[in-house]
Amino acid sequence: MADARPVVEDHPLLPRAEEYKKDGLLKPRVNAGFLLRVVVFPALGGLLYGFDIGATSYCVSELERSSGGVSWGRAVGRSALLRGLVASASVLGAFCASFLVFAMAERIGRRGEMVRGAACFGVGTVFTFLSAELDDARAGITCFLLGRAIYGCGCALATHAAPAYIAEMAPACYRGACVSSKEALIVVGMLFGYAAGYATRDRPLGWREAYAVALPISCVYLAGVLGLPRSGRWLALRGKRKEAARAYGLLYERREDAGRVLGDILADIAAEGRGDDGRSGARGDEPGAPDLSLTEAYRRSPATANALRAALGVVLLQQVTGQPSVLYYSSTIMEAAGAQAWAPLAVAFVKLVATVYSCATVERHGRRKLLGVGISVMTTSLVVLSLAFALSSTTSSASLVAMFGFVSGYQIGFGPIAWLLLSELFGNTIRGKALAFGVQLNFGANLAVSLAFPSLLSACGGTATFVIFALLSAYAAYFVRTYVPETRGLTLEQIQKLLESSSLVWGDDMESPLDIDEIDRLHESGLFDPPIAEASVVARPTARGDAAARDREVFGDGLMTETAIAEDVDENGGPALLRRHA
Repeated sequence: MADARPVVEDHPLLPRAEEYKKDGLLKPRVNAGFLLRVVVFPALGGLLYGFDIGATSYCVSELERSSGGVSWGRAVGRSALLRGLVASASVLGAFCASFLVFAMAERIGRRGEMVRGAACFGVGTVFTFLSAELDDARAGITCFLLGRAIYGCGCALATHAAPAYIAEMAPACYRGACVSSKEALIVVGMLFGYAAGYATRDRPLGWREAYAVALPISCVYLAGVLGLPRSGRWLALRGKRKEAARAYGLLYERREDAGRVLGDILADIAAEGRGDDGRSGARGDEPGAPDLSLTEAYRRSPATANALRAALGVVLLQQVTGQPSVLYYSSTIMEAAGAQAWAPLAVAFVKLVATVYSCATVERHGRRKLLGVGISVMTTSLVVLSLAFALSSTTSSASLVAMFGFVSGYQIGFGPIAWLLLSELFGNTIRGKALAFGVQLNFGANLAVSLAFPSLLSACGGTATFVIFALLSAYAAYFVRTYVPETRGLTLEQIQKLLESSSLVWGDDMESPLDIDEIDRLHESGLFDPPIAEASVVARPTARGDAAARDREVFGDGLMTETAIAEDVDENGGPALLRRHA
């Protein structure tokens, strides 16, 4: 029996293998100013997250001193539990908020999350500032912890929304650098936080001034995201084709590029059989499959199962290899090592340099290579750090060098790449849920390691503690080589096609996205042929003039739309774009 499934043979709107030969990536013409807004404003949420990490590194110790300026600071200094809560309150708030993110993120959208995140950043900062005005120890500590927890809710919302929004809007050839830039701004935020803490140290209520710096940044963040459109893929998933077309029309200078991207998205959603209210997002008036939970998607799709294992495994390993301990307790570690108070500032600067390098080279070297290099540097640094604690006579210089090495390795690999993989390995219909679960896992593991580190350091000593982290880091290198796919240069829809063919993804011979000749072969094989023609030929019967008018209303004049492609067949005297396999 004949297979009625049409395929695209050739068309000027579709990427061909030859277009990848120049530098490995297809680069459409984009509105640079708008792309900058798409990246910078969502990434400001990362800056505010990083600012909390940097400021807390100084402010925890300042609260315990007389210069803290609050009577309840002494109670914090006497209780190991309170010290841990003060250092981890924002992480605890983020972890709790991640459950809300999982439940409501798909309903309110990426921009809606960022708006609410900006509000949490501002309200949390105000509560933290006001806690210094309370003389009662219980009230003061409660107000402080509540403020930090609300601020942490903003961290959860921003951390979930930013990579998803940027990945769903940015072109494939820039996606790696754009999503990774969020991590760069996290590091910039840490640097600001360290600088604010350093500038206000030993001043009465200096910790409050340091935390207050986040308030004006929160206002800029709110204003910036309100000026952005909603994610085009999120809109398309809900059948809002006109708004999605406008969103991508702002990004791409050529209508052909916007039409190709939107057409691929609509066809991918139609293929997945899901839209708003269980209906097809590509049509809005055809029945679709009901939403799948992550567990259902895991059971039904080997590609989803492999993607979940790879992305969530990387997120977990980036935390249990010691990263939260190094960041949240960097001042304490450096003080024990005999370093000066400026050491965290130097560490943050090194992190920034390493992050910028990773962002600049991720599209050239690929995700797997940067992860492998970064983890190798981390493992070596953790071994050196453990030896430095064992040999107290060389602790100061060796610990400082090891700290610089650790943070460099982390920012080359885990820092930017973990969130990049989370944002691009999943299909349109489950990306939000998978990212939300990744946020839960990230902050949950972060909280556990942050709370456990002081006790582990006290019980086992620095040497054994960092040996444990080194062993976990060595396992991370094995995990990346075995389970993490390469996604360089592919659209989000093409990544799903690649994941469907597991033999091309998993294992030591997985070099296809890094090898330009292999990319050519995959394109020529039809693996990445966009299913836009399939979406076209199954359109509901209607007068051709009505369909063309509908598409002009949605996409604009002069754009090659799905209806236009479907009509461009032999009967109209045009090239035969569609053929049927016998």
